[in-house]
Amino acid sequence: MGMSVRGLRIDANLAPWRWRIASIALIVFITVCFTAPGARADYPGVSKQIPARTVFTADRPHDLPIDSIMIHDTEETYEGTVLAFTNPKATAAVQYVLSGENNSSNPAVTQFAADKDWTRSVNNWWFNQTSIGLEHIGFAVAPVGYFTQQLYQRSADVVGWAVWKYRIPLDRAHILGHDNIPNSIDNATVQHWDPGPYWDWPYYMDLVHAAYERWSHHAPLPPAEIPARYTKLNPKIRVISVGEEFSSARDWFRWTTGFQSAFANVYADHGGPMPTTLARGASDPSTFIPSTTSGGKPTYDKLDFSCDNFPEPTDRSVLSPVSASDLRAKAAWGQEFALLGRKRVRGVLYDKINFSGAVDWVRDSDTSNGWGALVRFRGGSTPTTLFSGPESPAHYPPPNNPELDTKICPDTQYGFSRSGQTYVAQMRRFSQGRMWYQIDYNHRVAWVPADEVTVSASPPRKVGGRG
Repeated sequence: MGMSVRGLRIDANLAPWRWRIASIALIVFITVCFTAPGARADYPGVSKQIPARTVFTADRPHDLPIDSIMIHDTEETYEGTVLAFTNPKATAAVQYVLSGENNSSNPAVTQFAADKDWTRSVNNWWFNQTSIGLEHIGFAVAPVGYFTQQLYQRSADVVGWAVWKYRIPLDRAHILGHDNIPNSIDNATVQHWDPGPYWDWPYYMDLVHAAYERWSHHAPLPPAEIPARYTKLNPKIRVISVGEEFSSARDWFRWTTGFQSAFANVYADHGGPMPTTLARGASDPSTFIPSTTSGGKPTYDKLDFSCDNFPEPTDRSVLSPVSASDLRAKAAWGQEFALLGRKRVRGVLYDKINFSGAVDWVRDSDTSNGWGALVRFRGGSTPTTLFSGPESPAHYPPPNNPELDTKICPDTQYGFSRSGQTYVAQMRRFSQGRMWYQIDYNHRVAWVPADEVTVSASPPRKVGGRG
């Protein structure tokens, strides 16, 4: 496999020693020749500035909003990351790259693009245009030792500063992992899942809050983007809080070694929770069968992978549907879901929720009270459409598609309906003459037009299930 940053492949045919010499030479050349003299970094703690190859010029936040933060990991070394963003064929980049490996000489914070400009950091053009991207030198699963306490602290300081400067609401609807972002098109083969299940979200968000306090000199938090009546804690909304008992500084190693996950299992509904069966076919290996030939296409159930990613190899010969990258039946820390009922099975209390277009269950012990607007699909003759952003169609300059169909997770194509189902939103936008709400759908977010849903503070008594 060639060197990559989230799937951006680079030539893998160079001999290792030639590759390393070429990489070092190119990095030195870029740093010396192309870093603009006198250019001012945005974040005050930037250690080095290196211009990325592909940057889309803008004047954010004046022409486009900056209203979210994208958290990534590189699956690559620092040197390989620089090469990935600066080589002549590079098309992806972010604003900041963070390094936190202990005893490393890498720059702590490298800026690759100005905050006012946007880059391609995800396969979703609306989020690209409106976000600041942070890459973290490290690996979602292994080797361990990269998601260090120092890395979390450096990253949180950047995010706390950005939240303060650009007035970004400090919640998980606005501070998102790449694994929370849907593609601009419904294609499971190119969905990403970094920073992965072992990113320590509870500890990290505590650090972000503390950093915001420092940068803002204890100013009030930026206001929510939904009406105030939806911002109070509501026992009818369950926020995924798995792992919060391991959110102190001393617990970081528990996460980076894989002993603790920031994702809660979601269980299938069979008239109640089925604790031995994960939601939407994730417990059934037959729903995803790898190809027996190298590079061949797998056999898979499209319904199970609607709005989700394929699992990635645990090694070169095994593609396991129970690997860390298989997030089909996982809800991410900080996401929120409407409570539709409760049931106790073998002494364990479960919460009934709508998840990924179905009725499913999570352990109540993995949740706590949340807040937000309850968004219910009307059903009947009203569509239950999901979109990758608050726009349809989307228009982007070349070399991207000049017009993009942003519909995702199609229900009618796969034979189910979201009619009557309820999800939670903490973010809304007025765009293209319509109001839109961002909902937590599975472990990813999605957008729905307000004219296809009913918004309230309480869930309905009756809800739809799997069609």
